[in-house]
Amino acid sequence: MQRQVKGLQAEYERVTSAPKADAKGGDLAAEEAAALKKTVDRLIAEKEALHSGKEAAEAAAKTAEARVTAMVAQIKGFDKEFDRLLDENKALKKQVAAAQATGGGGGHVDLPSKKDD
Repeated sequence: MQRQVKGLQAEYERVTSAPKADAKGGDLAAEEAAALKKTVDRLIAEKEALHSGKEAAEAAAKTAEARVTAMVAQIKGFDKEFDRLLDENKALKKQVAAAQATGGGGGHVDLPSKKDD
């Protein structure tokens, strides 16, 4: 696209700087130059729009990547918490089984408080 814009700009310069042999040729050259200038302006605006769209897409990709990284870290934390709770559950089941085996079947089992852990 840049090559096309440069070519059109060069053509515009050629047409506007060409000596005007007669009035009719000058009018045609001016019309052609105006058309080329309009095309160049349109292409420049299109390039800027594409560039801003690219920047927006890059920013969105960066945000999405940061969110994924945060989610992965959160999942690792959940995994550790799950393992801790599973181990705690096994230990509590062992305590209950031991209490029931010693004859305290209907008795109260004193379990440690894990509220602040």
